[in-house]
Amino acid sequence: MSALQALLVVVVLVAGGAVMMKLMARGHRPVQTTAAPRPLRVDGLTVTATNFPVAMTGYGTARALRKVVICAEVPGLVTNVHSDLRVGAIIPAGAPLFSLDDSDYRAAEAEAAAAVEQNRQTVARYQEELRRNEQRLATLQRTRDLATREFERISNLLENHQVGSQAEVDAAEQVVNVAQGHVDEMAKLLALAPSVIKEAEAVGKGVQARLARAQRQVSRCVVKAPFDARVCTVAVEKNSYIHAGATAAVTLADDSVLEIPVSLDALEAQRWLQFDKDTSGNGAWFSQVEPVTCTIHWTENPELHEWTGTLHQIERFSAETRTLML
Repeated sequence: MSALQALLVVVVLVAGGAVMMKLMARGHRPVQTTAAPRPLRVDGLTVTATNFPVAMTGYGTARALRKVVICAEVPGLVTNVHSDLRVGAIIPAGAPLFSLDDSDYRAAEAEAAAAVEQNRQTVARYQEELRRNEQRLATLQRTRDLATREFERISNLLENHQVGSQAEVDAAEQVVNVAQGHVDEMAKLLALAPSVIKEAEAVGKGVQARLARAQRQVSRCVVKAPFDARVCTVAVEKNSYIHAGATAAVTLADDSVLEIPVSLDALEAQRWLQFDKDTSGNGAWFSQVEPVTCTIHWTENPELHEWTGTLHQIERFSAETRTLML
């Protein structure tokens, strides 16, 4: 830097310091002003409390709500099988699934029916005998009464008029005694008749029960579909022998009502699902779920395949995965 430049810098600094000292010497503070608050524009809205639906999504596989295992109720040889009895086929309600040889059961039914008829005739015979014995008793009583009056007449003639003999009186008394014996014997038979008839009727109830059992066995030789069923398993073949209740002959599913087990996060389910408030006797942290409406989609084509279902029940809770199966 040259001497001239240095001199100019010193002059400027000295002039600036002189000006600053002059301003400070005056002692006037700057005027303070109060800033007024600026108004802000606010738009008001009315807020109303309302329920907002929360959608929970889960995946599951549809299954039949009702599935039954068909077993033979009587043993026998399989003589006929439904032509469409195969896995996946639909069998209409009431259609015979398979049939068993019923010749022995029909023979037992015929024997029981014959025993029932025989007993019916026996009871009818006892009742007819009772009716006839009642008529015979009336006749015997009339005969006894006539013999008694004859005895009294002969006795009166002998005692009061000395007509006749003691032999005639004894003979008349003997006739009365015989007549009375017949009356007593018939009265005894009539007294026993009600018990004999009741005993025969009790035997009749036994043979009727045997006939009913034989008829049930005959009807059980034909096994029918209890509903419009889809065949799940088949373990019966024609000309094979099947035992009563030993193995599952056919397993059927009712596809008219389906259920879909869906797994949801337990915490989310507890937060959003509606449960019954009464949890007495449940023994779990959750109670029965409220039956709310659900929308069901087929994952392969959700736009075209949609159904409406109802949340039915809680199936189980998994402590390992902390999920709830509904």
